[in-house]
Amino acid sequence: MQRERERFGPAQRFDPAQLLILTSWAYIVLPRLIQTFTASKYRTEISDSIPVSHLSLMSSRALGLALLGLSLAIVVQRARDLPSNRGLALVLLLAPWVYMVTWNYYLGTRPRIETLLFPAVVLAVWALRPRLDRLALLGWLTGVTALIGVVLGAFLPSKGILTAAAGGFIAPEKEILPWGILIGPFSDGNNFGQFLALGLPAVALVRNRLSRALLALLIVFAVVWTSSRSSLAAIAVGAFVLLVLGARHPVTRRTLARVAVAATAGILIALPLTTRSDTAFTNRGYIWRISLRAWQQAPWLGHGSTWYSQIGQYVNSLPSSAFHGHNQFVQTLVVGGLAYLVFTAAMFGVLVYASGNWALHRIGYPAVFMAMFYVSATLEVSFGVVDRSFLVAVTWLPMAFFVFADRAPTLPVIRVQHARSGGSGAGADRAPADPGPLTGALDLGGGVGKP
Repeated sequence: MQRERERFGPAQRFDPAQLLILTSWAYIVLPRLIQTFTASKYRTEISDSIPVSHLSLMSSRALGLALLGLSLAIVVQRARDLPSNRGLALVLLLAPWVYMVTWNYYLGTRPRIETLLFPAVVLAVWALRPRLDRLALLGWLTGVTALIGVVLGAFLPSKGILTAAAGGFIAPEKEILPWGILIGPFSDGNNFGQFLALGLPAVALVRNRLSRALLALLIVFAVVWTSSRSSLAAIAVGAFVLLVLGARHPVTRRTLARVAVAATAGILIALPLTTRSDTAFTNRGYIWRISLRAWQQAPWLGHGSTWYSQIGQYVNSLPSSAFHGHNQFVQTLVVGGLAYLVFTAAMFGVLVYASGNWALHRIGYPAVFMAMFYVSATLEVSFGVVDRSFLVAVTWLPMAFFVFADRAPTLPVIRVQHARSGGSGAGADRAPADPGPLTGALDLGGGVGKP
């Protein structure tokens, strides 16, 4: 393992972990950017025929195969030196995918390239055991994506701002800025906001202080322009969790991290169950009520991952814009039933546990990310093992890193000087000079000890 670290350390030009991150990002952004310039972009309903560019479709398939091939190549390359630990965590992360693929196949849905990406990416990260700081590249790429979106919105608004099929900008009441709803290379403001918000925490791993600040400001500005309330709420909660995790005692930090993440997960579950108004949260109350009624028709196994797209082709009680359940908990129940919910809960339990372990050693990025993820997934669907692959780079990859990343002390520690310097005893920390603009009283990234 030491030879592997030396071979793929900072001095090496080829880093398979960063290549995996870059390919995942390219798989999401480049086909959508091609679509932006080669086909019409306008707001669609489920039953609408989307004018997909042939070049965009081919690039998506090619990059999907590239990501799949790279992931498998990494696993094969390390076949003789695969890790022998964290096997249970690997099983729990893959179990929801195994269940959903099996159930979909029984319902007549055959696997596609997109379907195979989740286990391939997770296995690649498990085999690599990369350092957590490799995700700094994700911070840069998120900033690049935000810049692309802002440039499109400012200079090519017909491509970067949400428009109707008949032409003209769509300016619903939710619009925050007076320039329309920013969609950038994506087709919807909420999707673009999700991608940017979930990629934002990785900016804290960027080493240069000025770069971190500029990237963060750019991304937050773009999210505001998308008018995605759930994404903005996720950013606000992430900042709050970061402050909460500034506790001095390591065990307290670990406990607070797990409590904060579990609390946001609890809100995700409770909101659709306690909402009584159909018009609440931009008519999501109605979507949740109808979806939960549909789940009761197949409570144990669910209807399969294609249920929303299939019923959208026919007259039904759901609105034509209900591409999914608009809540991760509701989506999980509808598509996979209680069985899928159990597998998914076990997988996220691993992530909550890992987040606490990282926080124990003043590494708050995982806990902040997970809290932001749950807030985002309260009003949207931010995760799927056989779909939602447009979030692969900002969800699947970071989650796999949190569980399988190399936990050796390989990063310079970024901490804040406590008010009482020179402390000693349990929980006392030394503090170098640069705390970083996004870290507050906690380091979001530096590897310290073994969580």
